[in-house]
This record gives sequence, structure tokens and C-alpha cells, in this order.
Amino acid sequence: MEIPESDFTLEEIKLSSKNLEQAEKVAGANLTNADLEGADLGGISISDADFSNADLRSATLRDAGLVGADFRAADLNGADLGEINLSEADCSDVDLREANLQNANLGSATFEAANLSGADLTDATLIGADLRDADLSGATLTGANMSNVNVAGAIFDGAELPDDVEAQLRQAGLIDD
Repeated sequence: MEIPESDFTLEEIKLSSKNLEQAEKVAGANLTNADLEGADLGGISISDADFSNADLRSATLRDAGLVGADFRAADLNGADLGEINLSEADCSDVDLREANLQNANLGSATFEAANLSGADLTDATLIGADLRDADLSGATLTGANMSNVNVAGAIFDGAELPDDVEAQLRQAGLIDD
């Protein structure tokens, strides 16, 4: 059975600890305010999905394709987003504390005022991403590609950075010697 895009909504539904692997390819799905704490969404492909204000604490989204998704003000504290494709996603004001974003594609995504403290972004691709006013305190960014990233007002206290990025941030006065 195919669900038409406009008829698929899980707004404000509680799906805590459910495995939603079969919910693939529902473009534009509305998961606003959904409770997906601990859910296994690994490998799903939902372009332009709306996860705004959703609870995804400790959820697994490993290797998911969520291009252009809306995660504004979502809680992904401790979530596993390794190898996820979040290119062009809006992750403004999102809580990604202690999240795993290793090898993630975050190109052209917006993380304005996001909390990425303690997140692991090892080998992530952040080309053209917007990290304005984001908190990356204690984050690991070793091996990350941060070309053309907007970091105005971002906090990098105690972050592990690629050498070239660290030098650029020092030169711009965004981190101390």
C-alpha cells in the first residue's frame, strides 16, 4: 500500500522504542512533536521530512537519508546519526549533545544555535554548513571537512578540531591560544 505524501502524518504521536525501518521513502512525512525516543530509524530514506520539536533522544538514525529534513528544536541528545545524510537539513536550535555524527554528510545544513556539545563529528562533511551561534564545546571534529562553514558566534571550548580549522579559528579570534 502506498501512502500519498499529503496524507501521511504522525504529528504528536508516541512511537517510543519502536523500530520504524519499514517507514522508508515517505517523502515529506510530518513527524512534528513525535515521541521517537530510542526508536530505530536506521537506514530509512525520508526526504524533506518534518521532525521539528520531535523527541529523538537516544534514537538510531544511522545511515539514514534525510536530505532537506526539518529538525528545528528537536531533541537528539545521545542519538546515533553515524553516516547519516542530513545535507540541506534545518537543524536550528536542535539538541545534539553527545550525539554520534561520525562520517555524516551535513553539507549545506543549518545548525544555527544548535547544541552540539560533546558530539562526535569525526570525518563528517560540513561543507557550506551554517554553525552560527552553535555550541560545539567538547565536540570532536577531527578529520571533518569544514570548508566554507559559517562559524560566527560559535563556541568551540575544548573541541578537538582539524589543525587547519583550528588555525583559522585562532586567527579569527574565535578560540584562544
